[in-house]
Amino acid sequence: MDTKSFFEKSKKQLNILNKKGWLANISSYNNEYICPLCLNKFTAEQMDELSQEDAPQDKLGGKRIALTCKKCNNTCGSSMDCYLINRIENYENSIFIPGTKRDVKVKVADKTFNGQLEVCSDGRMIMTNSFKQNNPTLLSEYMKQLAEDMALSIENKNKKVDDTRLSVALLKNAYIILFAKFGYTFLMDELYDTIREQIEKPDSEVVPKLWKITTERMIPDGVYLMSDCDGFLVSYTIKKNIEYYVLVAIPFPNVSFDEIVAYLTTIGPNKPMTLKKITNRDYWQDESAIELLRKEIFLEKGV
Repeated sequence: MDTKSFFEKSKKQLNILNKKGWLANISSYNNEYICPLCLNKFTAEQMDELSQEDAPQDKLGGKRIALTCKKCNNTCGSSMDCYLINRIENYENSIFIPGTKRDVKVKVADKTFNGQLEVCSDGRMIMTNSFKQNNPTLLSEYMKQLAEDMALSIENKNKKVDDTRLSVALLKNAYIILFAKFGYTFLMDELYDTIREQIEKPDSEVVPKLWKITTERMIPDGVYLMSDCDGFLVSYTIKKNIEYYVLVAIPFPNVSFDEIVAYLTTIGPNKPMTLKKITNRDYWQDESAIELLRKEIFLEKGV
């Protein structure tokens, strides 16, 4: 879907919600696009200030599923997304996956050289050293001394990682997936101001870390209702060379994060989580679907 189509789709839903009096947090609406991250408004003439958003990140196998303002998109990329990508790359480099290459440091005696290590599909490893990345004179001497039984020390060049910021990247992905599924139906509620604040301040802990990541798939990707607790469970996959499965819990508008934390601590072998898959109705344009969803999550019959 192109930017204009995203814009028009969102405008239609916003007008439905505005007519019903369901547009929380917005004092007036006049056919603008509202960025789901910062809630700033953009007219059709300002469409070039908007950007399509990948969730999960494009480098981790994600697709463009939403529209945010360019400022939010660019800020998230540099303030949190890169740390999640770096964490995955660092981990995969540490386990020598066949068919991969990575930059490394090679130590021979008391000298260190830059190189590239390739892990072949048959288990062989090929080291390449470039004169451009090293002192040519020292590298030439090193190459002359190479012998079959020579001991080499190889160190991966790990990229910078910030666990707090990558945690927010996982939350942001889930929030955008919710937005892509439901639009503005309930995400404008003030409870989600705390999630937006967390995304705006990725170096702080505004909300608790309600996510889990594993290499074993537990449930298919999608959005689920936690039947024993008033909240969503968002399941999605990220991938470089290996697939990782992410679960993120997000409360309903009238439920606190502390209540979700308390519920999750009770889950165990003797008390499994009960989930209900969200149906594939059109929650953007179908007024009856929007109304039923609001009744479900606000727990108010007749809303």
